[in-house]
Amino acid sequence: MVSNVRVLIVDDHDLFLKTIDALLAGEPRIEVVGEARDGVAAVQLAAALGPDVVLMDDDMPRLGGIAATRRLTDLGLRARVIILAANEDLETSHAALRAGASAFLTKSMLASALVPAILNVAGARDSLTADGGADVAGRARVG
Repeated sequence: MVSNVRVLIVDDHDLFLKTIDALLAGEPRIEVVGEARDGVAAVQLAAALGPDVVLMDDDMPRLGGIAATRRLTDLGLRARVIILAANEDLETSHAALRAGASAFLTKSMLASALVPAILNVAGARDSLTADGGADVAGRARVG
């Protein structure tokens, strides 16, 4: 089992950043190593910090989550990306997976699915335990 999964949180809303940080604070296997408020900063921080997982909001100013995920993939960074979206949208989830995201998670499922999703994409779990988990082109879609 993987220990100490390093996570970068990316969202343009401070309250949401704090909420995710609080959800992860009680999980000893996860360490938040940084926060970014847009896709441009996310790419820069991911390159500098080398996180295992990037939690990426899909809708942000300057550079959205899907475009930022594509840049991370193009740079060959090893970080796995979980796209976080406000709503279940198959078009957005498929675009995220095509861009290189490892998982898609709706924000309404965070309380129950966030930690399992992080551990899963980091290789710490064999399968997702959240309701609605599905395999899409070899990647996981949750929520």
